[in-house]
Amino acid sequence: MGLERLADISLGSARDDTNAQRRRAVGGAGSCLLQMPRRDVGTSKAGNRGSAKLSSAGLEAKREALVKRLSRLRPEQTKTSGYKSARVLLGSKYIKASRSARLAILQAAQFLITVLEMMPPF
Repeated sequence: MGLERLADISLGSARDDTNAQRRRAVGGAGSCLLQMPRRDVGTSKAGNRGSAKLSSAGLEAKREALVKRLSRLRPEQTKTSGYKSARVLLGSKYIKASRSARLAILQAAQFLITVLEMMPPF
């Protein structure tokens, strides 16, 4: 019985030594987690949103382009509620909104104008 116990202790200490070496390689005596590869700081998910961060000048340029598209619509399309909604979005709503909300307002106005442009003449 003494030899079996001695074998268990020696096997256990060999396992403990291997685990201790693994922990030291990972970065700490109490750590038993595997080390994850480091992520580059510049490759976060938020960084892939190219158009999410536009300057004020870029937003104004998009707004003016949408106003021009809106002014090129046919006269019968200017009587629809979609036209009026797009005008309000590009006018008072855009001016009152914060910079972060302005991008969403421009996207909504762009959607309305695209729908109006696809409408068949009536």
